[in-house]
Amino acid sequence: HTERAMLFHELEDGMYSVTSYFFAKVLGELPEHCAFTLVYGLPIYWLAGLNEAPERFLLNFLLVWLMVYCSRSMALFVAAALPTLQISSFTGNSLFTVFYLTGGFVISLENMWLVASWLSYASFMRWGFEGMLQVQFRGNKYPVTIANLTFNVDGIHVVEAMKMNQYPLFSCYLVLLAICLGFMLLYFLCLKFIKQ
Repeated sequence: HTERAMLFHELEDGMYSVTSYFFAKVLGELPEHCAFTLVYGLPIYWLAGLNEAPERFLLNFLLVWLMVYCSRSMALFVAAALPTLQISSFTGNSLFTVFYLTGGFVISLENMWLVASWLSYASFMRWGFEGMLQVQFRGNKYPVTIANLTFNVDGIHVVEAMKMNQYPLFSCYLVLLAICLGFMLLYFLCLKFIKQ
């Protein structure tokens, strides 16, 4: 919202088009977004003791990158769509909370009521969480001990128990990308048709 007054005057004066501003904003913030995600994602991954294989780290990092970018895209859309900082902050937080609660982490997907389960398909938190579970647990064996008997269980059973193995891993990436692009399109349309 800090750019809004300046943007309004510059667009009215014809200094540049909405399309130019949109692409400058999106492309100009990409390096910052990459640095932010790297500074956050790199130490947290290793501190959490997640799978140390390099390909698992890269797959997980890409999921984190897409989830954070979805969140930023949603924030840009809400800020452009609503007139004041207070309204857009409230709406953005409310949307994020809905996506968080329907993501399958706090409330299991099988325990959600019908409308919430439908909303979960649009939740970037759900697709990111599902992808992260698949990246971390698929192909790993975990020892389970019952009385004096120890046997290895495939990690994918953990993912299946949470109903997070319904779609292949690549679909999680594609849906996250589609959600990012959807929010970016909404952001562009708000810039184009709502007076800033």
